[in-house]
Amino acid sequence: MKLSKCSRCNHQFKWKTIFNSLWSHNWNKTFINCSKCGTKHNLAPRSRFIPMLLLTTIFLFAIVINNLFVNDSFPFLLFFLIFINVYILITLVLPYLVNYEKINTNYLN
Repeated sequence: MKLSKCSRCNHQFKWKTIFNSLWSHNWNKTFINCSKCGTKHNLAPRSRFIPMLLLTTIFLFAIVINNLFVNDSFPFLLFFLIFINVYILITLVLPYLVNYEKINTNYLN
């Protein structure tokens, strides 16, 4: 698991830059400019589904676990705290799981 690198100069992107790009409210603006050479990179198409897939899976898993195991011996508050911690952990690891590709601007010319 490594952070994505610039395809032109091989400069590694910062975790914060990738994280902010992933949590952008506009999926059309999931690009990163290389701080070293200025090359524009976009989130790879295959990587667009990773955050959605992981977080949806966790959510569905939480519903199943809640229905099966939450009772008097396993309180809801404990379940909720575990769920929040797993959600935060996966959110923090996401920048290592996605890839960025150089944007091809040749089609504009």
